[in-house]
Amino acid sequence: IGIPYAGIAAMMRVGEKRVGAVITWCKSRKQTVPFVDWHDHAARFPRIAQSARKLLAGQALSFAEMSLLRSIMLAWGGYYNIDIPQTTMPRITPQILHDIHGRLKAAGVDPFELGEGIE
Repeated sequence: IGIPYAGIAAMMRVGEKRVGAVITWCKSRKQTVPFVDWHDHAARFPRIAQSARKLLAGQALSFAEMSLLRSIMLAWGGYYNIDIPQTTMPRITPQILHDIHGRLKAAGVDPFELGEGIE
């Protein structure tokens, strides 16, 4: 989903270390790390929709919002096997986010398409 381990841990009601351990275990055995579309759980992640709206409207984003959106786009790019430049934080900018989003959309994937019912 592109959410930090702490967020996943809170949603699953388990420790953050456990989430990291499971993902590391999957990767070490070359197993697919489960992919979850955040849209299916939008009510639990209102900050994603808020940040996505700001990105799409060209509004200023905080460092935390840029980091969150970058993580989601990297997760989607990895899942759909789309080559995404690995610009690291804190060098990420709104323009780089727009470029990454454009690559995903060009490949037919839009992690920030805000459908009906997404607040």
